[in-house]
Amino acid sequence: MSLKILFFGQLTDITKKNEIITPFFEDTNTLINFLEKEYKGLKNAEYTLAVNKNIVKENKVLHQNDEIALLPPFSGG
Repeated sequence: MSLKILFFGQLTDITKKNEIITPFFEDTNTLINFLEKEYKGLKNAEYTLAVNKNIVKENKVLHQNDEIALLPPFSGG
C-alpha cells in the first residue's frame, strides 16, 4: 500500500520533485512527520494539506489511493 503525494509552487524547490509515492500512513499527522524528516525544508515552510482535493485543517485518517497535495500559500484575485 502506498500514497501519492503532490508538491506545488516553491515546495517543489524544497523537495526537488513534483510528486512522490510514499509508504502508506494511517493519518495525515504521521505522513507530515515523515515528509518533514525526508525534506528538512518543509518543517519551516508554509503550506496547506489537501486530501482528495479537499483542504484538511486537522488530523485525517488516510485510505489506500488517497491523493495528497501540499499547497503553498496563495492569494485570490
